[in-house]
Amino acid sequence: MSRKPPAWQAKRLLEWAKSVLVQLTVKENDLVCDLWCGPGANTPKFLPVKAQFYLGLDPFDECLGPAKKLWAETDKQEAPLEADFRKLDPVTGDYDLVFDGVGAQLGEFDVVTCFGKLQICWGSEESAKQFLHNVASVLRPGGLLVGFMPDSEAIWSLCQRGYRGVGGEPPHGAGDLFKVRFHAHEQGEFGARYNLQINDGKNAQQFFLVHTHTLMELALVYGLELVEMTNMSSFLTDASPYFSELLKDSGVLADLDNGSRIGDGAMELFSLYCTFVFRRLEDK
Repeated sequence: MSRKPPAWQAKRLLEWAKSVLVQLTVKENDLVCDLWCGPGANTPKFLPVKAQFYLGLDPFDECLGPAKKLWAETDKQEAPLEADFRKLDPVTGDYDLVFDGVGAQLGEFDVVTCFGKLQICWGSEESAKQFLHNVASVLRPGGLLVGFMPDSEAIWSLCQRGYRGVGGEPPHGAGDLFKVRFHAHEQGEFGARYNLQINDGKNAQQFFLVHTHTLMELALVYGLELVEMTNMSSFLTDASPYFSELLKDSGVLADLDNGSRIGDGAMELFSLYCTFVFRRLEDK
């Protein structure tokens, strides 16, 4: 049996968080659009809640191919769910073209999900605005934008602990399972680039810091009002009593009764993320 990479538990926790967010926010017969859907692991999460239609969007063919294949092989007896997968960059893509002929149209979706990717569009104010405009165009009034992203407050707090000012290295920090390093000393509201290196044998990921208040204010311009934003440590504390079976099923803990626990390093990495829920306001 191959040995699990050290960060496996934190990654399983993030998958559990996805499932919990879906079960908390998606209702029966909802229309769902999943941005950066990836290779298909998200789609079956919408079966237990009996969503009516799922549209997975991703800019990469190497994700869409496996996503379509996995869905074709999925046992759908649990609940009927129509699913479609389309190639689209969620920031720069032509939504009108891609949504032509799918099972639901722009402005009709109940939920848009964005798991772990919102920070990609924060490289400039223009791309952030375009992303939020696109999300608002997909959602019906009252619809929800749901997901998680790196927690700017947690990351900045970590990196400030050992920061010695402009004369030294740019802000950086580390945990047992990861390292974070900014590219520059000064961090603006957009384009604050940093690397997140997780101890999983893969290359470092390059992200942009998403300032919470900037996101809230800019989202409101496009009619998206923040309902809730929670660090994953608090999310786990609040949700695990109600979703303990789902936590067991996720493989995070092999056997709770035999003393299995979430490792400190995994919890530290998990706590670098936060959940968010925005609601599209009614049209004026």
